[in-house]
This record gives sequence, structure tokens and C-alpha cells, in this order.
Amino acid sequence: MRAIDFDPRKVILLAPGTESLIGAENQVSASVSNLVMKPHEIRFQVSTPEPTIVNISQSHYHHWKAYVDGSPTPIHLANGAFQALDVPAGEFGVELFYEDRGFVLGAWLSGLSLSGCFF
Repeated sequence: MRAIDFDPRKVILLAPGTESLIGAENQVSASVSNLVMKPHEIRFQVSTPEPTIVNISQSHYHHWKAYVDGSPTPIHLANGAFQALDVPAGEFGVELFYEDRGFVLGAWLSGLSLSGCFF
């Protein structure tokens, strides 16, 4: 594919070796509804007649976790910087959460240390 033919609204370039993990084979017309975006979560509904890839224009980072109807789903690197999810045919609720357990543990330890300083 020539760079001039690349349209990120229609084409998703995945990291090498990822193709075997994706169930989508063709470009399909999917719809997204009920989008809710908060600082550490994204929720929406996807309706698609065939398996598809949902591209999320948000920086790919390993602490984001994705769930399709409550089942964990891998997040793939798309277009060199963004996130992509494999979604089966049908209507599904998709949720992405930022889950950094190391940060939470560090915050608790810092809080305990600070309270220890007061006593």
C-alpha cells in the first residue's frame, strides 16, 4: 500500500504478527452508540453484521484493559500509535478501563507512610 492511499478512517494497520489474532476479514459497516468517555474509562455499544475491528483514537498503553460484554479482550496496537479491538458480529457493550495496580499500590503505601509520620 502506498502512503498516499492510507486513509485512517477506513484502514487499520496492525503490528506484525497480530493478524492471526483478529477475527475480522473484511471491511464492514459497524455503528457505535451510547459513547461515554471519562478520565479512566470509555464505554460504548457496537453493532456490526460481521466481526470487525474497532479503532480507538487513543494512545496505546499497556495499562488500558478492554472488555466486550464483560469478557476480557486484547487491545492491539493500531496505525502505529492507537488502540484496536476485535469485536464479533452482533451487538455488544465495550468497556475500556485504565487499571494501573502499581500506581494504586504506591498511593496506598505513600498514604500509610504519611499517616505514620503524623503518629
